[in-house]
Amino acid sequence: MNFQAIHQSSSSSTSSGSSSEKKRGGRREMGETEKVSRALSKLLRHKADKTKGINLRADGYVLIREILALKDFKGVTQQMIEECVKNNDKQRFNMTQDATTGEYIIRANQGHTIAVEVEMEEIDSPSKLGEYANTVMHGTYHDAYDKIVQSGGLSRMSRQHIHFAIGEPEEGHVISGMRKSAEVCFFLDVQKTIDEGIKLLKSSNGVILSPGNDKGLIPMHCFSQIIDRKTRKVLYTNKP
Repeated sequence: MNFQAIHQSSSSSTSSGSSSEKKRGGRREMGETEKVSRALSKLLRHKADKTKGINLRADGYVLIREILALKDFKGVTQQMIEECVKNNDKQRFNMTQDATTGEYIIRANQGHTIAVEVEMEEIDSPSKLGEYANTVMHGTYHDAYDKIVQSGGLSRMSRQHIHFAIGEPEEGHVISGMRKSAEVCFFLDVQKTIDEGIKLLKSSNGVILSPGNDKGLIPMHCFSQIIDRKTRKVLYTNKP
């Protein structure tokens, strides 16, 4: 993927509107920043440990200069990456300077399939979530719902963690953790999950994460209820 051509074409089209707003064949075209963001997500979450020229730190950080040297990032600048970090509405990335060298480094805040040690806050009591303790939820789709129920619970699958938001995407305090298009909400019983010995963590952008039990699963009995987001119909409940 060569971003040099992307940058040139988007610059030349500013007079006719943002490239992120254009459509081709009825489908929205991704803008320059979104394409860089997706490429960063793929690299930092899933590929950094096996990409030649990238030295992945234990805490998930990678040098910006090593990313810019990759063939797939030809034409990308540090400023473009800074824009991705600054303008990402889900705060997927954290960019800072190495405390020793002063060089700029970046990592994904969550969503890894590669093993990294991202610093997070452990949630060992519902009180740590305050008013959001009863609105920790996982979003999915109707075509996945039956499979989840039949399997006995939510699985982290190939990822390091199962992701939860602290509310629905439309709510102002919710930054990340759930797609806006999700059709079904699994409400987590935080206290029951903790009592089961299942670890809960909070990332820097407010996403609640869990590795699940020893099978990588959060069992169905750890959910207080499951609802259809559109109709608000209760599909499943553990409430008395």
